[in-house]
Amino acid sequence: MIRVLAVADSDPNLEWGEGLLGGARDRIDHYSVVLRGPDPPTRAQIRSAAGRVVPVVGAHRLLALVGELEPDAVLLACSSGVVGALLDYPALRGPARPVLIAGAPGIAYPVGPTKLRAMAGIDLLIVHSRTERAAYRRLLVDDTEFADQATQIGLATLPALAGAEVRRGRQALVVFAAQDAVPATARQRRAILDALAAVPPEYMPVIQAGIPGRRRGSGAPAAYADLEPHPRIEFRHGGAAETLDHAAGCATISGTVALQALARGIPVLALDDFGIGPALGNEVFEDSGLFGGLGDLREARFRSPVRDWLLANYFQPAAEADWLARLDGLVARRNSGALGAATPGQVAPRARVARQLRLRLPGISRYADAARGRRPAN
Repeated sequence: MIRVLAVADSDPNLEWGEGLLGGARDRIDHYSVVLRGPDPPTRAQIRSAAGRVVPVVGAHRLLALVGELEPDAVLLACSSGVVGALLDYPALRGPARPVLIAGAPGIAYPVGPTKLRAMAGIDLLIVHSRTERAAYRRLLVDDTEFADQATQIGLATLPALAGAEVRRGRQALVVFAAQDAVPATARQRRAILDALAAVPPEYMPVIQAGIPGRRRGSGAPAAYADLEPHPRIEFRHGGAAETLDHAAGCATISGTVALQALARGIPVLALDDFGIGPALGNEVFEDSGLFGGLGDLREARFRSPVRDWLLANYFQPAAEADWLARLDGLVARRNSGALGAATPGQVAPRARVARQLRLRLPGISRYADAARGRRPAN
């Protein structure tokens, strides 16, 4: 068995890490912790994400655990800034270190140099689609900046899609999967609310939103529930699976909930009224056949995806997953003494100090974020 210490800094990252490692429980024995940060998940959020109690630890205790548990590998299910801050410490970068794994809990496309640069020092970067894997590999091969970066790209099935079953029969819900950051203006959000309230009477409009009670910085867009939505619209919070089990269609800007809907055979509408691009996180849906507008939402007209797009984006055959085989090889190299020290990317001294302050003094960072009108990092 491979012994893995899993570290998460938010409830979505915790849920992803638990799903990834739990899906390989016949090969992996893992111990999980939540890293205390400026915006830590609540006990209820942790229990919802992991299905059990997971201890919350500070950075000092985490580094001590690396020495006590002597894991073969450490999964850093954390934001890129936290990953970089943790790699400042010898316990995670010295020659006797564990194998270092990282990844993202959902859609990680488009891929660019900034994302790969943040993963310098990571041995195995988990991605979930052929498209993401090809984009990272192109950077590693074609961009001279990464000529010496030894990060391997491992493909895994997105845990949120594992075990989903196609539903049968007519369903009554028209679901809009809301996201915290997009669209960015209250006017755009009201337009979505108006379209959702106008769906044909045989459907029940539902907004599937995030977990209530999560802090929102002063620069965050207004929550849909604060925009005087039509009383016909029902709000649901937390995991989307139960809502999707009764959905006739799912509309969204972007996000993993759309993929969860497709895994159940539910048609999807990716709204393009507000544009297509990195700021909206919806470039991944290009060539999918899923784009449409608010007029389609009003009429409950949803789309079925193009098959070739499905295969390239998150719905590749499970047999293509190679992350466990790559992890086996990396652990074997570590055990033979051939893994060597990690080589994180270069960071300006001021930036290094700032990320260490966020890691070591999360309470102070939270108040500084609030004073600057900045949303806490997840």
